[in-house]
Amino acid sequence: MDFCVPYFDDVLVASESKIQYFEHLKQVFQRFEEYGVRPKASKCVLEKSSVKFLGHIVTPNFITPLPEKGSAITDFPEPSTVKELRRFLALINFYRRFVPNAARTQAVLNVYLKGAKKNDKTPITRTNEAKNAFEKCKHDLAEATVLYHPSVNVTLAIVVDASDNAVGAALQQQVTTGWQPLAFYSKSLSPAQRRYSAYDRELLAAYMAIKYFRHMVEGRSFILFTDRKPLAFAFRQKEDKCSPRQLRQLDLIGQFTTDIRHLKGTDNVVADALSRIHISTIGLSYAIDFQKMAEEQQTDPELQDILSSNTTSLVFQPLPVGEPPVTLHCDVSLGRLRPFFLVNFRREVFTNLHSLSHPGIRASVRMIIERYLWPSMKADVTLWARTCLQCQQAKVSRHTRSKPSDFVPPSARFEHDHIDLVGPLPPSEGFRYCLTCVDRFSKWPEAFPLVDMSANTIATAFYSGWISRFGPPLRLTTDQGTQFESALFQTLTKFLGTA
Repeated sequence: MDFCVPYFDDVLVASESKIQYFEHLKQVFQRFEEYGVRPKASKCVLEKSSVKFLGHIVTPNFITPLPEKGSAITDFPEPSTVKELRRFLALINFYRRFVPNAARTQAVLNVYLKGAKKNDKTPITRTNEAKNAFEKCKHDLAEATVLYHPSVNVTLAIVVDASDNAVGAALQQQVTTGWQPLAFYSKSLSPAQRRYSAYDRELLAAYMAIKYFRHMVEGRSFILFTDRKPLAFAFRQKEDKCSPRQLRQLDLIGQFTTDIRHLKGTDNVVADALSRIHISTIGLSYAIDFQKMAEEQQTDPELQDILSSNTTSLVFQPLPVGEPPVTLHCDVSLGRLRPFFLVNFRREVFTNLHSLSHPGIRASVRMIIERYLWPSMKADVTLWARTCLQCQQAKVSRHTRSKPSDFVPPSARFEHDHIDLVGPLPPSEGFRYCLTCVDRFSKWPEAFPLVDMSANTIATAFYSGWISRFGPPLRLTTDQGTQFESALFQTLTKFLGTA
């Protein structure tokens, strides 16, 4: 059902006409009946051209943030501590795909987070520049860009740009009235990436943008725009001119598009310094009935056994939790409050936290253990995270795997040789190593004893023991050890005409 977008207990049905809409509803309700799902009539919103869905307003033409969500940020008081500032930036970045040109503004505020701990309550000294940046962040969200729905038969383009500190990109589609934005992407660079050349940073921006927008561009032709002109000729240069990192990145880009075009810097509307901060704190309203859990805690046999045990290292105290406050048994042995969750509520709290960003197994376990408590919680969280359908559908490999190169078979003896080193071995007449040589065509092997593994010793043994008898090979394969990559050995192979 490509017309249906389910997200846990929210289901969005999109149709092009009223007749099609009722046909789609019929299919959805048949599926509900098939699996025993009973939607509540009072919560259903039918025949609307504009609906609220997952914190956004969805219309037939575009998508925007909810006004009430934007109001919560625009009315946010000026942060006085690092923790409050971190929370504000986390709220802003929830809608980061609607806000281009964010890094230049947020960079001033991000300085306060450097070296700060997660819940650091240290007061911050606000400069005029920081105050202006804070107000501009709120203003930018109020003027958030409208994002359009992707169309099928239109030209797509990814516009990328890189600065000294960050990379950014915009996914756009071309319609009769011009280019429409579909989504924005940005990420700050690591210290190592900031030392890249301007060309490498721009190539990295294209590489990261395609990985991020992969689900939207896979299987479709699109244009990659960049204001770095040499990048437009990346696929025309020889491979020996590229570093291994560049080859890996170009390999992934080439699997999606080779149409890279130059865009003048003055015409590049993509952010010059988009960045995305790490969201470590976010406000979340749990749909958990704490009052019901407090009542069940009084009679739960599992909890009562733990409370009466003399062998546990846990320290339980009845403490207020939730809003409005409800008294629950909580563990305080780690210096923080961890409510004890009963069996009926465990999967629910996992779903609430895991659905924020669908982190991996280890991150999910760490996130749950820091906040809550129940027996065998690590095993439970591991199982639920491993079987999360959204994770299995959306997560892609972080590593680019290049296609295996062609290994042309030789047509004659001693045309293609393989050499390697063996050792150190037990000493024998002063020799401790061996140079092994194998002809790939005939499989003829030989080994030559070596006193040491220096490039001079290896080159001498290879020349006198093998080449003097069988002639120089056209191709030579090694494991790229330091001895074989030395200037001496490279000079020898070049002199012999061996590739």
